[in-house]
Amino acid sequence: MLKRLLLFAGTLTAVAVGSVGFAAYESHIINVKAHVEKATYVTPDEIDFGITLMQDSYSAACNPQTGEPIGDLPCMKIHLSNSFIDEAQDKYITVEYLIYCEVKAGLNPDDEPWDADHQITPYITLTDSDLEPDGSILTSGGDVRDTDQDGVADDPVPNSCRAAAGVPEPWVVGGTLMKGLDEVDAWDMHFFAPLCDDNYNPETDPSLAVDLIDSEFCNKGDPPLPNSYEQVDLGSDIKFQVDHFEQ
Repeated sequence: MLKRLLLFAGTLTAVAVGSVGFAAYESHIINVKAHVEKATYVTPDEIDFGITLMQDSYSAACNPQTGEPIGDLPCMKIHLSNSFIDEAQDKYITVEYLIYCEVKAGLNPDDEPWDADHQITPYITLTDSDLEPDGSILTSGGDVRDTDQDGVADDPVPNSCRAAAGVPEPWVVGGTLMKGLDEVDAWDMHFFAPLCDDNYNPETDPSLAVDLIDSEFCNKGDPPLPNSYEQVDLGSDIKFQVDHFEQ
């Protein structure tokens, strides 16, 4: 009898140990994943006005009905991304953004030195290309003209932007994109090529509404050309900053 009890107890112990061992090897897998994407993107990567002539104006604009460029230069657009407008993305409907003008950091995308003489945005204006307003355009920054040569700059070019050295100020506020209704915003850009101020004579110049740039930024070329030969390379960065999502 004792032998049977010992055998039974051993069997129970083996079953218990086996159960514990089996439970220790059981596992379950949950696959966790997510597709992460920006809510917006911009086009194009660059707008190059190329060779321009002082006191002339140039546009990179879009047809408000077709969205196609007017002329050879593309217009600036911000788009909702494919993921944002996907039906599966139902948390948010609208994206709000600002536009800033910024002094270039000193390197271009190819990591070569950027050799522009002065920023371009004080001589650029933005206008809303769409049929309905997509944001309020501000005049931010400082003075850019001295048309009467009295040493005191005139008012800034309306809707131009002079990038602040410290905290940047928005150029455009209240821009809104909306899923299903307004998925692309287009902004027209107009460049008014400035005149080196030591070449400007308000008594004889045919235009009094000229945009001037301080001659300290103008150069004679390399090697130096005749004294009256002046040129200037301009460039800035324009940044779209998403700052809010809404349901």
